[in-house]
Amino acid sequence: MFQFPNVTDLLKSVGVTVEDIKSSPLKASPNPYTPTTPEARAAINSLVMDSYGWFKGLVSERRKLSDQKLDTVTDGRVFTGHQALGLQLVDELGDERTAREWLAREKGVSRDLRVRTWRTSSVGDEFGWLKGSATRLLDTLGLGPLAGLLSQLTGEALERAQLDGLLALWHPRQGS
Repeated sequence: MFQFPNVTDLLKSVGVTVEDIKSSPLKASPNPYTPTTPEARAAINSLVMDSYGWFKGLVSERRKLSDQKLDTVTDGRVFTGHQALGLQLVDELGDERTAREWLAREKGVSRDLRVRTWRTSSVGDEFGWLKGSATRLLDTLGLGPLAGLLSQLTGEALERAQLDGLLALWHPRQGS
């Protein structure tokens, strides 16, 4: 899945147009400031379908599922832990102790292996000046609510940009 906003009508309603100069027609496509061309849509669709095929291949190879079961578990739906266990998508459910026992029993990993908590560093410091400048500009133009929304979305995008590889993660909003 690849989602992207199109705010061209919103910007047009307040008299704002965004222009760009790019080295090729598909560069920086899609972007929220111009309607998506059929060529850009096809290019993004190609990425999505290639990633989907790769994902299905990994699930098939690593979980040894029948074609029918593979189609069921890769149709985009979300599963609970118990459902995933029944569908052979996970090996066991439980807490850290359960995980340690499973790793020792199934993979020969020491039960005493040290657990490390990994935390990302904040990316806001790296691009804070850019986000702040854009927010101030929109605020000055009387687009304060849009400035707040773009600031929030930019921060979330920068946090996600730190992730490596093709990932499927749930990032709940704070306070939700």
